[in-house]
Amino acid sequence: MTSDEQKRIRSFEARVRQLLLQYRNLQDEIDRLQAALEQKDNEIAKLNSQLKSLDETYQHLKIAKFMEISDGDIKSAKLRMTRLVREVNRCIGLLNSEEVTVESKD
Repeated sequence: MTSDEQKRIRSFEARVRQLLLQYRNLQDEIDRLQAALEQKDNEIAKLNSQLKSLDETYQHLKIAKFMEISDGDIKSAKLRMTRLVREVNRCIGLLNSEEVTVESKD
C-alpha cells in the first residue's frame, strides 16, 4: 500500500470514529429527551387528575352554597310569614273590636 492509501484509510477510520461518537451522543440525547418527555407526560396526567378532583370539589361547593342560600331563604320566608300572620291577627282583632263598638252603639 502506498502512503496515500494509508492516509485515506486513516482519514476514513477517523471519520467512522467521529460518526460513531456523534451517534452515541445523539443516542444519549434521545434517551434524555425521552425521559424528560415521560416525566412531562406523568406530570400532565397528575395535573389532569388534580384538575378533575378540584372541579368535582368546586361543583360540590356550588351545590352546598345553593343549599345554604335556599335554607336562608326558607328561614327568612318563615319569619316574614310569621310577621304577616301576626299582623293579620292584629288587624282581625282590631276589626272585631270595632264591630263590638259599632254594635254596642246601635
